[in-house]
Amino acid sequence: MVLPFAVAALAGGGVSEAKRTSACERLRGADLAPARTIKLVRRVNAERGTDLVGCELPRGRVRIFAFGAGQEKARRSYELLQVAGAFVLLRSQYASQLVNAGTVAVRNVRNADSYEIAHLCARAGGDDCGRAGRSSSVLRAFINERGQAVAALILARSGATTISGFSPLGERRDYDSGLPADIPASSLKIAGDRASWSNGGRTYSAQLPE
Repeated sequence: MVLPFAVAALAGGGVSEAKRTSACERLRGADLAPARTIKLVRRVNAERGTDLVGCELPRGRVRIFAFGAGQEKARRSYELLQVAGAFVLLRSQYASQLVNAGTVAVRNVRNADSYEIAHLCARAGGDDCGRAGRSSSVLRAFINERGQAVAALILARSGATTISGFSPLGERRDYDSGLPADIPASSLKIAGDRASWSNGGRTYSAQLPE
């Protein structure tokens, strides 16, 4: 009679374990992700800012994808630009007495993969401290549910506007470049895996990298 009772007890414990909610399911806050299987919320942190926290339902790992901090000598902030499926388009900024820096990047909530679209860095005196002196900032950008992206970038050195597409792994392809007056950032659009923009009053389009 002992053995059946033990088996029944183990079986009951298994059911209880199966019903236990995951850390992802317990994550509370206004969900910023339209996709039903993705959860993305802001959570107050101990640095006088908020963390952007996300996971894939039902039992994906909970990760911090961006954070803000209101410290006296340095401030960190972020801006959620777009969410498409499991992909997040984020602008992150850092400011101190010595340097101002910012990045725009695409993050995958499912597995935390990411790639950078642009990086801007300037010292207090105005010197470019970007990677290899190639600082750029994003005037306008979009992502799709496959993780592809398109951006209107402005290059710090030349001041030219460049239209660039990105694959889900971050491979970059430049499509067009010219004066900001000729390529208005407001003309940039995305439809599925195609981007469109105008240059000199004419409309152009390109398929985003696979």
